[in-house]
Amino acid sequence: GFTISKAEDINNHGQVIGSAFASLYDPVEGGLVLRDLLPPDTPWSSFIPRGINDAGQIVGSATINGLRHAFLMTPAAPIPATSTWGVLIAALALLVSGSLVLRRVGVRRQ
Repeated sequence: GFTISKAEDINNHGQVIGSAFASLYDPVEGGLVLRDLLPPDTPWSSFIPRGINDAGQIVGSATINGLRHAFLMTPAAPIPATSTWGVLIAALALLVSGSLVLRRVGVRRQ
C-alpha cells in the first residue's frame, strides 16, 4: 500500500521486515512500525531494518543523538523455535488427550 517499499528479510514464522516506514509485518499482528515498538521517550530514530531471525530479533541501523549506529531489537517474549514435526506431535497429543477426556466424562455423540 506504499508507493515505495521493500522487503529486507523474512523468518520461518512469516514475519517480514522492510523499508515501508521501517516496518515489521507479522501474520498475527499485521503491520507494525519499528519506532512504535519502543518506549515513547526513546532517542532512537530513522530505522533501517536489515534482518530478522526466528526468535523475532531484528537487526539494522538507526540514528541516536545524530549518529548512525547498529541496533538489535529483541521482543519481550521471543518466539519459540519449533520444527514442523514438533507442531505435528503437539497437535496429535492434544487430539488424543482431548478424545480420552471426552470418553472419560461420558460425552456421547448425537
